[in-house]
Amino acid sequence: MPVPLAVRPINNTKLYGQTKGQATQQTTVQDLFSENLRNRSAAKMSQKTSWPEVVGLPTEAAKQKILDDRSDVQVVLVPVGSVVTDDFHSKRVRVFFNKDGDVAEVPKIG
Repeated sequence: MPVPLAVRPINNTKLYGQTKGQATQQTTVQDLFSENLRNRSAAKMSQKTSWPEVVGLPTEAAKQKILDDRSDVQVVLVPVGSVVTDDFHSKRVRVFFNKDGDVAEVPKIG
């Protein structure tokens, strides 16, 4: 049985007792960890990982759009056909551009 970390007032769920008509919830370390994990997972799922809408735009406009959406990434401008490493970086977005300086492929995290 988990050891309670704290008791906090609530309106419903996990009722362990009542004081003057107000229910309380017993919070465990496991409850807090689970809640934190759910919040972090939801935040990750809401972050963009690709930008199909910038294909055809000039590279600088595409770079700005990506940084507006995800200020935590590094945007690397790469000419189409260039040799690049095969490693994955969760904070890197490569933007491949053609000879006219326009985005030629969908930029994505990696």
